[in-house]
Amino acid sequence: ERAAALAAPAISGFCVGAVALGLSGRAYVGVNVELPGVPLQGTIHAEHFAMASAVANGDEKGFRAIGVTASPCGHCRQALAELEGSAELTVYLRGEDGVVQGHSLRKELLPHAVTAELLPDAANAAGLATFGLVPSDAAKSLSAQEEAGALASMSGSFAPYSRSPSGCAIVTAAGEVFAGSYRESVAFNPGVPPFQAGFIELTAQRLGIKADSLDQLAAAIAAVPKDFDMLSAFRAEAKRVLLVQLAEGAAIDHHNSVREFVASLCPDAELVSLRASHAT
Repeated sequence: ERAAALAAPAISGFCVGAVALGLSGRAYVGVNVELPGVPLQGTIHAEHFAMASAVANGDEKGFRAIGVTASPCGHCRQALAELEGSAELTVYLRGEDGVVQGHSLRKELLPHAVTAELLPDAANAAGLATFGLVPSDAAKSLSAQEEAGALASMSGSFAPYSRSPSGCAIVTAAGEVFAGSYRESVAFNPGVPPFQAGFIELTAQRLGIKADSLDQLAAAIAAVPKDFDMLSAFRAEAKRVLLVQLAEGAAIDHHNSVREFVASLCPDAELVSLRASHAT
């Protein structure tokens, strides 16, 4: 509930917070973020925020438990069900009587989840890949750190169903690079688009809202100023947005949607569109 105070529901005003305990024992915060000026499909749900933050850690594959201030929607239940260990995942919710109770995700909240077995060939193809940037004027403009971040965002992508990996690296005025990776669902529900993934990674790192323990996470949440404005903070920091996509064979393209998000959320930032191919 303290995490919900960090949310940025610019349209609805309805704040949602989530705290997740990963299989590794690390802890993650999630909040809902609504992006003004763009379609609602650009919204980040608290559960997706926590998931994107967790997988960006590199080693996290799933959650043991997650507490949410509002009952997860169908899309979020499905996304949670696709994580490793979801059969044992407990979702904690406060009931109408004010008592917090745990609910089995797979037995109570989504007993008939769509699973990777629906598309076994695609699921078997999932896994980290290595890429190299296709030479271009845009690629030449990158610093070594920017290039590394761009490739990391692409390599971390989970896109076995469209076979269209992509990522966004957000570059700050200080030259820091925060890599976010596109993640999709076997149900072809909205997942975590590349721009949103980059937004989540920069924000989570800045606020320290992914930590080695729940106690550390609670301290990080408490340290955030009460007047913190997530959207304004991102707008002030983002100076370049590096979108990386496949050079050939991609079934989907994120350029137009990312351009729309950049124009609305950080209009002073430069959008750099890059292409990459599988390293040989």
